[in-house]
Amino acid sequence: MEFSTTTSASLQTLKTQALAVGVFQDGVLSPAADALDQATKGAIRAVVKAEFDAAPGALLTLHAPAGITAERVILLGLGAQDSLKAATLARAHEALAAYCVRAGV
Repeated sequence: MEFSTTTSASLQTLKTQALAVGVFQDGVLSPAADALDQATKGAIRAVVKAEFDAAPGALLTLHAPAGITAERVILLGLGAQDSLKAATLARAHEALAAYCVRAGV
C-alpha cells in the first residue's frame, strides 16, 4: 500500500483510491475540502449541509464525485473549528484509519 500526505498536483486531478478532507461543524470546509467543492461545482458543500454534522471522527464517503478523479472522497469530521485540539484531530485520524482498513483502501 502506498500512502502520501503531500503533493504538488491539484487535489481534484489525483488518481487515487481515496482522498480524505476535513470538514468542521456548521458547514465550514477545510481548504482542501473547499478546493474539492469547487471542482464538484458545490456538490460537497451541498452534501455537508444536507447530511453531515462533522462531529469529531464522523465520516461520510462520496463515491466517484463528478469533477474529481479520485475513486472516493472521505469527509472527515473535525468538530468545531474554534476548538480544534490535537486530541480531536487524533480521534478523527483514528476513525479514518479504521475506515481505510475496513474498506481496503
